[in-house]
Amino acid sequence: MKARLAGGAPLLAAYAASKAMQLAIAVLLARLLSKGEAGSAFYLVGLISFAQSVGSLGLDGFAAYVLPRFRRSDALWKMRQYAALAVQVSLPVAALIAAGLVFERAERTWGQSIALLCIAAVCSASMIYRRIARTAFLSGAQRLRAVVHDAAAVNGLTIAILLIAPISTAFAFGVVLLGANLLAALWAHRDLGRIVAAVPNGRSMLPHRRVRRAIMPMALPSLVSQGLAQAINRVDVLLLAPLSTIDQVADFSVAIRITFFLQIVPELVGLIAGPRLLRVGEGNPAQHRQLARVVLRASAGLSLAIALPLTVFPGLLLTGVFGPEYRQAGGVLAVLAVGKLLTAPFNALMPMFVTLGHNRRIARIVAVGAAINLAVGFALIPTYGAMGAAVGTAMALAAMGIGYWRLYRSLFAEWRA
Repeated sequence: MKARLAGGAPLLAAYAASKAMQLAIAVLLARLLSKGEAGSAFYLVGLISFAQSVGSLGLDGFAAYVLPRFRRSDALWKMRQYAALAVQVSLPVAALIAAGLVFERAERTWGQSIALLCIAAVCSASMIYRRIARTAFLSGAQRLRAVVHDAAAVNGLTIAILLIAPISTAFAFGVVLLGANLLAALWAHRDLGRIVAAVPNGRSMLPHRRVRRAIMPMALPSLVSQGLAQAINRVDVLLLAPLSTIDQVADFSVAIRITFFLQIVPELVGLIAGPRLLRVGEGNPAQHRQLARVVLRASAGLSLAIALPLTVFPGLLLTGVFGPEYRQAGGVLAVLAVGKLLTAPFNALMPMFVTLGHNRRIARIVAVGAAINLAVGFALIPTYGAMGAAVGTAMALAAMGIGYWRLYRSLFAEWRA
C-alpha cells in the first residue's frame, strides 16, 4: 500500500489541482460578483449538485455495484446503456428540483429563470454521466482519467471561460456552467471508448425493459444516501435561502467550500486503492482487513493535518482567500471543519462499502444525519443564519461518523468469522 501511495504523484497532482480549481471558481465568484449575486450563484451550484444526486434516482452511485457484474459477463458495453438511462431519467427530475430558481430572485425575468432551470437540468445530467464514467475508469485502473473526467475537466473549462469573459451576474455564471459541462461531458463520452465498447448494432441505447425494472428498485438506496448527503452538504440551498438571507447563503457557501479540502486526502487514498477496494469480496479476508485498516488510518491522519489550520485560523483564511466581507464566516468554517473531520476518513472506503452491498445501511446512516440536520437547521437558521446551518451540519456529520465507524467494525467482525 505504501508503494502505491508513493507512486501516486501524478494522481495526487491531478486531484489536488481539481480541488484547487473548485476553490478557484468560488474565489472568482466572490471577487467578481457582489455578495448578493455571489449568493445566487452559489445557490445555483447547490441546486445543480442536489439535482445531480436525486435526479439520477441513485443510478450513478449504484454504478459501482453493476459494473463488476457487467465485466464478469463480458458485456461491459452495457455501461453505455446504463449511463444513457441515468441521463434520461435525470433531466425531468433535475428540472423539477431546480424549479425553485424561478422564485429565487424577484428582479430576474421569467425568461432568465426558465433558462436557468434548463441549465441546471443539463448540468446535472452532465455530472451524472461523468460520475458513471469515473466509476468505469476507476474500475479499469484508469485512476488519473477518473479524476480528470469527474471534476478536473469541467472545473478547468469553467475557470478558463471566467478568465476570458469576466461576469457580473449569477445568470451569466449559469451560462458559463452550461458551456463547461457540455464540453466536459462530450470529452468523457469520447474517452470512455478506451475501455467501454460502443453499444452493438441492433441494440437499443437503453437497457431492456426487464433490466430497467430490476435495476431501478435496487438503486433506490443509493438515491437515498446520495440525496440525503447533499441535503446535509447543501443546506444553504434547502434551508438558508428561504429561511435567511442571500448574504448568509454566500457566507455558508464559501466556508463549506474551504472544508472540501478535507475530502482531498481521503478521496485520493480511495482512488489509489480503488481497484482493490472494488474487488474486495474476491480475495482473502485477512487482506481485506489489512487494506481497510491502512486506508482508514492514512485518511484519518492526513485529514487531521488539513483540519487544524481550518479550525485555528478560519477568519484569516477566509479574508485572504475570498475578501474581507467574508471574515465574519470564520466561526462557520471552524464548526464545519470539525464536523467534516468526523466523516471525511470514511470517504476512502465508500467504494468497498457499496461493492459489498451495504447501500441500505449507508442510506440509513445518512438518513439519520439528514433528519438531525434539517431539524436543527429549522430551529437555528431563522435566528443564527449561516452559523445555525453550520451547527446542524456538524451535528449531522457527527452522527454519520458514528454510523460509518460501526459499519466498518461490523465488516471486521464478518472477516474474522
